[in-house]
Amino acid sequence: MRPTRYTFLVIPDTGDDQREYHVSRLGLRLGIAAVILLVGGVLGTLIYFAPRMVEYGSLKKRYQKLASERVSVLNLLQDLERIQLMDQQIRKTLGPELQFPAGTETDSAHAVPVPGVVPDKPFRVSYVENLPSTIPVLGYVTQKMHTNLSDPVKNHYGIDVAVKEGDPVVAAASGYVIFSGWTYDLGNMVILYHGNGYFTRYGHFQRNLVSDRDYVHRGEVIGLAGNSGISSGTHLHFEIWKDGQSLDPFIFFPEYALQDISSDEDQ
Repeated sequence: MRPTRYTFLVIPDTGDDQREYHVSRLGLRLGIAAVILLVGGVLGTLIYFAPRMVEYGSLKKRYQKLASERVSVLNLLQDLERIQLMDQQIRKTLGPELQFPAGTETDSAHAVPVPGVVPDKPFRVSYVENLPSTIPVLGYVTQKMHTNLSDPVKNHYGIDVAVKEGDPVVAAASGYVIFSGWTYDLGNMVILYHGNGYFTRYGHFQRNLVSDRDYVHRGEVIGLAGNSGISSGTHLHFEIWKDGQSLDPFIFFPEYALQDISSDEDQ
């Protein structure tokens, strides 16, 4: 005769307070079945999700790679836009066809004399290295360039970039230092000649790090940002000149336009 109930007796080590648990035959079978289903469910879950966890890790790595490639593409697009703007500026200033001196190779560079600096020592002008193409310093533009023919006294021939005291300022292009010294309005100032009529001016330095007649490369530090001269706060005054005409630095450096916090009332 098969039993219809099962009794489980729990006896502590002390022998006191014994407990009995009565389970029917059907209840015992259901309990065993529940345990088997639970264990089977856990194992099935692991078997089902384990490959997907591995796949997730692989997808995550692919996503990170794609995100990195996307950032690279965006950077390339920004560089392309900047090159296109520079190309437009070159065409405006140099004309659609560049006329190289006789006897030179059209390798995007030719030798030109340095006016008033090294008259007997021409240097090579590259339309990549010697065209303003490296941002001098990162910061917020607090005053834009503006000219007023009716009131030249109020002209502002460059931009003012708010920076921290002592921030390094680099050359926007390669060229010769034709002035490194003190002026009343711009304080410690550096002027670079880049060839082909291009000049850049950097004012209000804390300290100049180059001297007259030095040759500097594009991106080389030429001074430390400061507050010298007539200035109401630490900033860089930056100008670009071509054949005696001031050019808007926003044309060469669109990123400055994105950091423009100047007020129209300042103009």
